[in-house]
Amino acid sequence: TIAVTGSSAVRYYSSLRDVTTQRHGGGVGVEFLTSERMQVRAAQSISYSPSYQLSLSQPPPQEGSELNFGAAGVDYSVSRDKQITYGSFGGATYTFSSSREFTLGYNFGYTDFFHRADFSNQQASARFTQRLSSDMSLRLGYGFGVGTLGNQATVKHHDIDVGVNYNRSIAVSRRTTVGFTSGSTVISTGGSQHFELIGGVQLRRLLAPRWTSTASYMRGLMAIDSVPRPFVTSTVSGEVRGFASSRASLSIQPSFAWGADVADATRTFHSAVAQTRADVAVNRNWALYVEHFYYLYRFAGVTDLPQALPAGFSRQGLRWGLALWAPVIH
Repeated sequence: TIAVTGSSAVRYYSSLRDVTTQRHGGGVGVEFLTSERMQVRAAQSISYSPSYQLSLSQPPPQEGSELNFGAAGVDYSVSRDKQITYGSFGGATYTFSSSREFTLGYNFGYTDFFHRADFSNQQASARFTQRLSSDMSLRLGYGFGVGTLGNQATVKHHDIDVGVNYNRSIAVSRRTTVGFTSGSTVISTGGSQHFELIGGVQLRRLLAPRWTSTASYMRGLMAIDSVPRPFVTSTVSGEVRGFASSRASLSIQPSFAWGADVADATRTFHSAVAQTRADVAVNRNWALYVEHFYYLYRFAGVTDLPQALPAGFSRQGLRWGLALWAPVIH
């Protein structure tokens, strides 16, 4: 299987009286079976932006998510600072039986800033999964990651991936599903080590035949480009999506995150993002839409932020337009 993904955004800012590019990116991913038991995956992506893009209210990326570019509805630009970002992924899964498998993975990310020190982040991992029941599985794994900012000392972290995956409908309601993951990590920085618990929980409920809702909490590590050490972050997000009629749909997506430096609890941030969008179909291919977004973040006690990254920022906007769905290849 071959997947090709592309994303682009161009906007007009009245205060600048100029049309400016926001972000352009693309990638290709390959997945194939070398045998009945072995599956191999690889992906490569590249993106360009003339602005510093900072997204703090999104859950930590999952394995193999390099081709998932963020939606263009929220503008995460905070300053003019050109950059090219590269992402590579390789992995393989060997299935011993229907209830047992072993996975290897490697991620590499590199941000090439035009006017300051570059940033890189890479991680290798191995995981064994044993299914205990139709709803529960046990994970045993280990990962090692390294983050580097220019010529500064690298930050290393060891991920002890021992936990349980659980995904099942709650007995009191067939419309509600809950799932959770758990694990831990040890971060080495400045000659000291820090132990942190990571994981998350997700609750999904069918509100009506055409309406669904999701709420989730995720705790993990977040590496911010050009900031020396990672942050331990907590992210709470939700979504309500459905159809008000056969032609009209509505989605509401709020998200809130907060975090602290792994080695200094006084260095913190908080961030909030909310997006609401309504679509009304004109015919099978065209729809009118209107969307509102809100974006905010604040750093506290972080005195070594790069010049291109303000300590605080907020933005909101209202957009409307046309959306087109059309087959490209028959």
